[in-house]
Amino acid sequence: MRKISSNRIYRILLIGWLTGMVCPAASADDALPFFLKQPLFEFGDVQAGAVIDHVFEIENQSRRTIVVTKVKPACGCTTMGQWDETIAPGQTGKVPVKLDTAYMHGKLNKSIYIYLAASPSAPLVAQMVGSVFLAIAVRPAQLRFLPVRDRKSLQILKVRLTSNLEKPLHVALAQKGQGIFRTKLKTVRKGKEFELTVKTRPDLKFGWNKEALYLTTNISEQPRIEIPVYCYVHKPLECRPGVLTLPPGKLRHDIQKRVVVLNNIPGKFKDPKIVSSLPAVAIRWEATQREKEYRLFVRFPQGMILENAGQAVITIEFQQRDGSLYTMELPIEQIQGQR
Repeated sequence: MRKISSNRIYRILLIGWLTGMVCPAASADDALPFFLKQPLFEFGDVQAGAVIDHVFEIENQSRRTIVVTKVKPACGCTTMGQWDETIAPGQTGKVPVKLDTAYMHGKLNKSIYIYLAASPSAPLVAQMVGSVFLAIAVRPAQLRFLPVRDRKSLQILKVRLTSNLEKPLHVALAQKGQGIFRTKLKTVRKGKEFELTVKTRPDLKFGWNKEALYLTTNISEQPRIEIPVYCYVHKPLECRPGVLTLPPGKLRHDIQKRVVVLNNIPGKFKDPKIVSSLPAVAIRWEATQREKEYRLFVRFPQGMILENAGQAVITIEFQQRDGSLYTMELPIEQIQGQR
């Protein structure tokens, strides 16, 4: 048998490719050309609350009927109408879409995925793009104060309210009486812009302080504005965790617990005095931030039994250099279970 050189094979393949003999073009039936006439719909600038209706069209230029099996929007704000499930050759199918812009603002880009039986893993992608503006812009939409360690040290945050309408804006605080935070509303530009000042108070409770501030307006699209306000106030002395837990019964081995102690009281302090109501418990401490943060290492020995459950505590005492004394207790509890 005569061998054919690699150069000769290359020339044969090249000639075949140029003449279309090796890889003939796929027929229209095999290619199934279908596409979205307008995959991107730009709806421009609209006011929040507007409902945008649009119909995407799928053009079928093949010789076969194509089937739309599913239409799936990327988010719940977009809903689908009844779309054409089958599109005959040479025809155009319609996919109606409705976008609700309530509670939205800023730039939007919403995708809709259209699945066809002919290409189940490669859906057609339609997009709705535009910008939504609020009748009244509220910046920021909520307030979060920095964690408070000294309640006497007050914090101030501000909210700016700006009208995007031609109609003059009137705003008033809806609260009557004294709330958790101090508030003051002032006019920046009459009928157009207002500023709400919110301050912490020295009598805030320990833990989370939450309040929703309400303002009323003369704008029918936004008759009421809600501004959530959050502030966390540390206790004077805190332990993390707040309780030490032990397994039930006699301890089978030594157990060591680590506790972080925070001193949130302003002023100068001496080193803490730490005492356990359980004599067998060994406690070692180190300062991670002297006078303010300490680490306790509490070791419970093997064989120890926690008697008088609910009464065992570690007492932590901080004394200021002026003699003022602050004390807290860290409870020791045993998990209830079979001994």
